[in-house]
Amino acid sequence: MLSALQSHGRACDWWSLGVLAFELLFGRPAFSFGHGTDAAHPPAAPRTPKQIFASVLRYCQDAHLGRDVDHVFLPCRSDAQRAFLRMLLEPDPRARGGYGAQHGGHDVFVGSAFLADFDWGALVRQELAPPTFPPEQPEAAEAAGGAGLKIET
Repeated sequence: MLSALQSHGRACDWWSLGVLAFELLFGRPAFSFGHGTDAAHPPAAPRTPKQIFASVLRYCQDAHLGRDVDHVFLPCRSDAQRAFLRMLLEPDPRARGGYGAQHGGHDVFVGSAFLADFDWGALVRQELAPPTFPPEQPEAAEAAGGAGLKIET
């Protein structure tokens, strides 16, 4: 639990990466899916930040007490995706994947099954093309909602 008297290090960074990855994958903040248990019991509608924070605290408390927290990961489409997010969203900072040599450091992140097909060497060599490109024509930029966007060629 966050406190003004505690310092936060890399474990907090890995948690934040997990929250960001969750939102990028599912289009909604982590912990905003409620407690749906399966497709027949869909998760609740998006909630307020205060309710999401309460869900984070409940998740951490439930995990600490050994209760089932799988409801958080219901949107996951594969075991690899679920394991990746669980590793980053581990409530105990000392056990969080990626944190410190005892938990594999960043190697546990880059070596995860979820990212197995990613070409890390190409990233380091700056050879990866971005997944999207801005429109090349000013008219196309306007049509895409970027009115007034100046495109340099």
